Parts: sequence; structure tokens; C-alpha cells
Amino acid sequence: MAFYGILAKVRPHDSMAVRGPVWHGSRATCLPDVSIIVPVLNEAPLIRPFLRHLRARAPGAEIIVADGGSSDGTVDLASGFYDQLVHSERSRAMQMNAGARVARGDVLWFVHADAELPRGCLDEIAQILHQATVVGGYFRIRLPQGPVYRLTDGFAHYAGILLRMRCGDHGLFCRSTVFQDIGGFPEVPLMEDVEFFRRLRSCGRVVHSDKRILVSPRRYEAIGRVRLTFAYGFIATLYVFGVPLPKLASIYKRACGDAPVADPNRMATRRDRRPENQCMTNKTDSVHSISLSLNDMGVLNQLMHGAATGFLTLTQMVALAESPNPTMKAIVVHEYGGPEVLKYEDAPKPEPKEDQILVRVMAAGVNPVDEASRSQKYAKFFGITLPFIPGYDIAGVVEKIGAKITRFRTGDPVYAYLSLKDGGGYAEYAVATEVEAAPKPQSITFGEAAGVPVVALTAWQALIDTAKLSAGQTVLIHGGSGGVGTFAVQIAKARGAKVIATASTANQDLLKQLGADVAIDYTKQKFEDVAKDVDVVLDSVGKDTLARSYGVVKKGGFIVTLVARIDQGELDKHSIRGASLGVEPNSSQLTEIGKLIDEKKIKVVVSQTFPLSEAMKAQQQVATGHTRGKIVLRVAEEPK
Repeated sequence: MAFYGILAKVRPHDSMAVRGPVWHGSRATCLPDVSIIVPVLNEAPLIRPFLRHLRARAPGAEIIVADGGSSDGTVDLASGFYDQLVHSERSRAMQMNAGARVARGDVLWFVHADAELPRGCLDEIAQILHQATVVGGYFRIRLPQGPVYRLTDGFAHYAGILLRMRCGDHGLFCRSTVFQDIGGFPEVPLMEDVEFFRRLRSCGRVVHSDKRILVSPRRYEAIGRVRLTFAYGFIATLYVFGVPLPKLASIYKRACGDAPVADPNRMATRRDRRPENQCMTNKTDSVHSISLSLNDMGVLNQLMHGAATGFLTLTQMVALAESPNPTMKAIVVHEYGGPEVLKYEDAPKPEPKEDQILVRVMAAGVNPVDEASRSQKYAKFFGITLPFIPGYDIAGVVEKIGAKITRFRTGDPVYAYLSLKDGGGYAEYAVATEVEAAPKPQSITFGEAAGVPVVALTAWQALIDTAKLSAGQTVLIHGGSGGVGTFAVQIAKARGAKVIATASTANQDLLKQLGADVAIDYTKQKFEDVAKDVDVVLDSVGKDTLARSYGVVKKGGFIVTLVARIDQGELDKHSIRGASLGVEPNSSQLTEIGKLIDEKKIKVVVSQTFPLSEAMKAQQQVATGHTRGKIVLRVAEEPK
């Protein structure tokens, strides 16, 4: 089964197991190698005193600052006080994952820059993790004095123990090997900390420390103690009752938002009056926290009243909170597994970022990689986290554009190859960047256009970019009747090359229609008996087919495989070159491919079309490995 070059770089994945850190010293003083990861965003007045404090309380630990795009000089002020600096997109989960990727320690500890750490914190971590069955732990969070803070702190702690959940990543630590095994922090809506804790507990024991990390009450001061406490509790309660994460995100968007914050200089002045090596630094930006909007509290007030009086059921509260938010139909994957995990349901309609377009999807292409994304092994490699909407080929109409978009306008017909990490094609609406999208070819339908991007780009990047195929050369294309093969045959012919292609008996006529000069029926004839001294081989089959292909390439020729790793020994033996290909989105190449389609030099072959709700059947057909051309999902009716 061809994954169109996307999976060729996958490394074998170690089995999940508890592997302990390296301990140094005697039992009484043994310490693990700890990497402390600090996500930051615009914390200039606070970062340097906090890092000084961190050095004093955790001597010998590696400090990694994970910046989410600070624009106030935070990074410059932190210089000299950390061991490593990493940059990431503005996302709490992505920042901490970026820090973990470069960490050298056997233990990862996640700490925010609004904290005062307890003395002896590294000894506490060592004592907890010295037990082989323990995979991680966390320090309790202590808010300042006050009855509301004490209630919030106590309720969160004991409810968490009772319900076996943990809200907040602040103070969490775990073995680095376990962090890798569970794929790090999932980039899920709103509850990435709770989902991470759930996955961590699935690997072994998670132990809490009674030592406290003192944190700033900034969010409570800005929003209101009672109001924010209820908001935290309400969303956590819905999570416990099994409300899907997309619904929680929808509720969060309606009831919560960026809140005004206290002056960081005032907070820093307050901190500077504390003794040396102690700090009460201030957290910035709601990207790292849940905070309620002061300008849009109507729905939340109804929820608070309904919950307090008992007049609203859980379902009614969810519906009330969700109602103002636009939704769409989509295929959503909530768990890894077979095609049965593809669920046709309502999902939040995406909102384009400043560098994105929102596309009203008419059709979506189905590829082998769509099936692979349901596997935990490959999802981890691609950076996909649950829940997610699969699909990477789309065709539709631009509904809305971001502030930085210059090439597209509302109403433009487009087609796109969406990034593997984000996907989102199996839905009524999807977002794409200008790198991923291009104008749709005018001469074909949206359904046909949806069958183009991934496979056409794979063929183009394999033959033109990688193998440098030129006019007069001979190319052997394995699987000429498949998704990549149908485009490869036609792109090679448009390039002026001689094409030899393989396919089954039933698809010999298709090869001729596509323009193949020589069609080989692999069920009746060995390709090496026909193809000799070719300049280029494009392999989308692998295994024995790839092994036998090295010998048919002339000296100095090139072999590209989409599904395996090139054997350097075979390349050297035959004095040829080769590469394993991973396809990338490319708008300019999609534009060139579109021109060839409009010039009738490329014909799009779509063998079957299914409605979006039958995505499971479509993926089952692709999984057979014997699809002629492409399979497409019909999402909406073609505009007239």
C-alpha cells in the first residue's frame, strides 16, 4: 500500500515501558538528571528574577525556556539564565513539547514563570521517582491566603484525587521516556493538561507531593475570584461527564476569553520586596490559562444560575453554552483504531488565522495516509493529536480570508494539500495557508480537483524535483494505475519522457489512455524482462518490487521510492543514485499542475465518490491497495 512517500521516514517505535532515570549518588542524596521546561510569552519584567530563583532552588537542573513568540524582550532578558532556548508556535502544549524534544534530562519537569518553588524540590522528585512503578508526579499548587483561594485549592486537589484527573500542567513531572511513549502533551482543545495526565496514568503510578508551588493569583484578581472558580469547575465537570473536547472548546470560546491583567511592573515591584531567591512572578497571556471574558458573560450567568438552582440538566447546559457558536458536519476521530472510529458528527467551525483562508469544502480526496493517521504510531510521527478531523486533499470556495492573505479573495475556487499535522479536510469547512492552496483548475469539477493535490504533488516532486526527469529519458513507473501513478505517467509524458508503466490486467487499457509508451501486466510478466537501462524508476510498491528495480536502472540513473528506505548498498553496487521521498505542500507546483490539467495534458481519474457520511467505506476501499485513480468524498453540492 502506497502512503505516497509520507511514511518513508518513520522510525520503529519502542514499546511503552517504564524505564527509570539515571540516578547519581547514594540512596539518601541520589538525584535524577532533571530538565525544567518553562513556557513563556511576553514576560519581560518577570523572567530574569524567576530564572535566578529557579537556579537557586533547583541547582544542577537543566533549564529550558520555551518561547511562544514573545515581542517584549523576554528572550533577551532571559539570556544567560537558561541552558537551552527553543521557539515554538503560541500554544502551551506546543511550547512544552518543543522544550521536551531538546531536553537532555531523564526527568521532565514543567514549571510556569509565576511560581515560587519549594526548597528541596529536586530531592522530592528523586524520592518519588525512585519507586520503579511510578512514572510521574506533581506538586500541589498553593494560592495566596483567603477563603475563596483555600476553597479553590482544596476542591481542585481532592476532587482531582477522587476523579483521577489533574487540571493544570504547572508542577507536573515525569520520566522522559514515558513522555515520549505517550506522545507528549496532546494539542487538543482546552483540556491538553487533563488529557496528558490521563495518558500518563495509563503508564503507571502518578504520585502527588505535599510540597507546594506558590503561584500568582493574577487571573483571579483580574476576573473575579468566585466567577473564575466557577468557570474552572463547570468546564471540568462537563469533562468528567464525558462531554467531547470539541464541545468543551465551543463552550470555552463562548464563555471564556482573554481577560485584562494586572500591570506586570506592579507585580514585579511587589515581588522585589520579598527575600532573596523568592519570587511571586506574574503569568502573562491567556494562551497559558483559562480566563473569562468580562464583555460576554450572559451565557455564563445563565449557566451559573441554572446549575445552582437545578433547573438545567447537563445536556441543557451544554446546549445553552454551545448555541451561539457555529458548527459544521465533519468526520471526527476520538480514538485510534480501525475505520469504525470515523464518526460523522457536529464539530466547531474553524476560524482562519491571519495567514489562513477558510474554505467551504465541496469535496475531499481520500488517500492511504488518511487511514494511517488513525494509527497511534503514525499519528505520533505526524504530530497528530486526538481528537482530530482527518483529510488532506480539499477543493472548495474561499469563505473568509485572514489579514495577511494577499493571493486569494472571498469566493475564489481553490484546491489544497493540507498539512499532515493539522488536516481537517473531512469537513464542511477547513482552513489552509497560501503555501497549501492554489486556484482550482477551471476545466474540472470540485470533485475531480479534490483528487489532485497529494498524489499530483507526490508525482511532481518525485520525478521533477528529485529525479530531475528530462525530455528523452526513460522512466519506469510502478503502480501506474493508482493515485500517484496516473499523475506520474502524464507528468512524465508532458515532460517529454518515454514511459514504461506497470499495472494489473484490468488496468492495461487505462495505462494506454494515460499515454504510457509500454504497459506491463505485472501479473503475467516480470518488469525487468522489459525495462532495461532506464534513467528513472518511481516505486510506490516497495518490498520485492523495489529490490528488483535497482538492477534495471542505468549507471548514473535515479530511483525514487515512496514507501520504503533506499538501500545504499544497492545504489553503490549499481553505481546509481536514489532517494526516499516525503511530499510537502507547494502552492506554485499545484498551480503548474492546474495549468497542465486545463491544457488537457493531464486527466484526473476518479473511480468512486462517496458522501462525507460514508468516509468509513471510502477508507476501506483505499485500504485494499487496488484503487483505480482516486476516491473522493462529496461534502456539498457543486455550485452552479
